[in-house]
Amino acid sequence: MRPNFQFLFSNFDVQRTLTKFFCHFYKNFTIDTFVKSPKIPSPLMPACACPHADRGEGRGEGEYSAISSSYVPLPFIPSHEGRGSLTFYESITIKGLTMGEKIPLSVAIITKNEAENMPGCIGSVKFADQIVVVDSGSTDDTVKIATDFGCDVFIEKWRGFGPQKQFAIDKCKHRWVLVLDADERIPPETAMAIEDLVSKGSGDVAGYSFPRKNWFRGRWIKHLWGGDRIVRLFQKDLGRMTSVAVHESVEVSGHVEALDVPIEHFTESDLSKILIKIDHYSTLGAQEAFIEGRKATIWSASFRAALAFFQSYFLKLGALDGAQGLTLSITNSVNKFFKYAKLSELHKQAESSAQGR
Repeated sequence: MRPNFQFLFSNFDVQRTLTKFFCHFYKNFTIDTFVKSPKIPSPLMPACACPHADRGEGRGEGEYSAISSSYVPLPFIPSHEGRGSLTFYESITIKGLTMGEKIPLSVAIITKNEAENMPGCIGSVKFADQIVVVDSGSTDDTVKIATDFGCDVFIEKWRGFGPQKQFAIDKCKHRWVLVLDADERIPPETAMAIEDLVSKGSGDVAGYSFPRKNWFRGRWIKHLWGGDRIVRLFQKDLGRMTSVAVHESVEVSGHVEALDVPIEHFTESDLSKILIKIDHYSTLGAQEAFIEGRKATIWSASFRAALAFFQSYFLKLGALDGAQGLTLSITNSVNKFFKYAKLSELHKQAESSAQGR
C-alpha cells in the first residue's frame, strides 16, 4: 500500500520543496507519479489525502507516519503551466516511504492543564527519540495525551519554574536536550536544523539560541516582542536552568551559537486566564523580590506600572502591533503594579509579625 498526498501547486522548485518537506518525516522516498486534476481548491486550504491524516495515525505495509495538517503546513509547489498560475495535482504518489528515524535528542516539557496545547507541542517534536513531560497536577487530559503520544511522563509537585524544568532535564537520557514550553512549537524548518545539528555533532558548541516568534490573539507580535531570543538546545552536561521561581533561563558553560530559525510561541489569548496568570506571576515575582531584600510602596508600584506601559507601548513600539500590542502593554503594566504592590504588602506583614513578638 502506498500513501497518496494532495498538494496545491504554486511558484517554487518542485524537487527541492518536496524533498525538503518529506525528508523532515521520511527516509528513502522517491517521487513516483503526478496525476493532474481539474479541481482547484481554495489556496488557503492545501489538501492532504493521506489515509488517517486527521487522526495522525500510520497504516500500510512497512508502516508509515501520516502527516497531519493540524500540525504541519503542507508545501506549495510550482506549476509548470506559466508564472503565477495555479494547478492542483492530486495523487502525488510517494513510494518507498519508511518512517523517519528519530534522532538522539531529549525534549523536556513541564505542564499543568495544557491539554489544548499538548498535541501541537508534542507533534512538532516527534523527530526526537525521547520526550519528557513533568506534570504538576493537571486536572484535564494533559497526562493522558502525553502518555498516548508515548512520552515519558512524571508527576511532580510544583517547585517553581526553574527547578521544575531542571527536574525534567534530569530525567532526559540523551546528550542533547531541547527545553520547550507547552505553548511553543518547533516549525519544520527549525526541526530540520535541529536534526542536522544533533545528527552531525556540534564541534565546540555547547548550546544554541533561537529567535522566538511570539503570537497573541492571532497576530505575530513583531515589535513589542520582536527581539526575543532564547537558549533552548544544549548539551545536558553543559547546561542548567537558573533556580529562580519565575523568569527562568538556561545557563550554558561554553560557546552558544545563534541560529536564525525560530521557535514559535502561542501565548495565552483568553483574557480571564491572563488575569489568573498575572495574579500567579506577580505573586512569585513579589516573593522573589522580597527574598532579595527589595522594597516598594503603593506609590512606587503605580509609578513602575505607568513606566512599564510607556516602555511597552511607545519605546518598544507596541503601538505598531495593533490592538494586541495595546492589550499586552496594559497587561504588562498591570502585572508590574501588582508585583510591587504585593511586595509592599509582604513588608507590612513582616513588620507586623516582628512587632507582635
